[in-house]
Amino acid sequence: MALILLTGAGFSRNWGGWLANEAFEYLLGQDGLHPRVRHLLWAHKESGTGFEGVYQALKDGASNPTDQAVFRRFHEMVAGMFHSMRHGFQRVSLGGPIQRFLASFDAIFTLNQDTLLELQYIGGDIRQHSDGKFFACETPGLFETDQKISPPGLYRPLDPPYSTTNQHQPYFKLHGSSNWMLPDRSDLMLIIGGNKVSAINSSPLLSWYHEQFRTMLNGARVVIIGYSFTDDHINKDLIEAAGTGARLFIVDPSGVDIIDKRKPAQIPQPREHLMEKLMGNIDGASRRPLLSTFDGDDIERRKLDHFITAAWRGLKS
Repeated sequence: MALILLTGAGFSRNWGGWLANEAFEYLLGQDGLHPRVRHLLWAHKESGTGFEGVYQALKDGASNPTDQAVFRRFHEMVAGMFHSMRHGFQRVSLGGPIQRFLASFDAIFTLNQDTLLELQYIGGDIRQHSDGKFFACETPGLFETDQKISPPGLYRPLDPPYSTTNQHQPYFKLHGSSNWMLPDRSDLMLIIGGNKVSAINSSPLLSWYHEQFRTMLNGARVVIIGYSFTDDHINKDLIEAAGTGARLFIVDPSGVDIIDKRKPAQIPQPREHLMEKLMGNIDGASRRPLLSTFDGDDIERRKLDHFITAAWRGLKS
């Protein structure tokens, strides 16, 4: 029984990373923001599609040099947002208890494109934290770019086939990363917007990552931290995994309510497909911040530990 971790923006938020609404506010404050982009930011905020919706709209509409320049400038602002977070992440520390928690998983999957774990976890010796199971954590299928051509810390995908290294904990960034370059070095490898599946399928590396995700989810115990359940392709994978007996534990300020996507109304509405399919596979949740849970909140910590140790014992609920 595999034990895997899936993280979204709410995970990095514990160390200062921005959530979608904070990304919106960051982008509003950027110098040279085009009036049309400002209007789109507000429109997509109200519709619930956020800055990613703006990104997709500008990308789809970039049919002439003027619109292409507007999209390109917005793309640079989004990339700059991730670089600002990277600067902040260089000054934080995950701490021993969090590192031991991370090292307990057979694999870590993330929807984040920030570099928190690259700076504070990946590359270190995690033998002690994993009780000898892993030597280190790795992101498979990458190599560092030539620093004579690109700045240090940028990576590009290797050519397939891909594999993981024995006794190395794999860290799969399902939507690319703010420090990855496309194979032709033309741009950053960021999967943003409303057409994620097509973009993923066009990348051999990200397609392989998603194959690993779907395979490892089968019958697994899955801790989900800070994911808003708004990516249809990820939700589909989780629903399919629920059919194989996968068990879920959610860490989110909304607790289990995060899977309830019904709009508030006086008249009760039927449950939506996501909630209907996942609710029977959820074995608990935590609404408290992850940092407080690992900083003396023994009551909440025991809930999370109970779910994790069940995987070690091979128990099935």
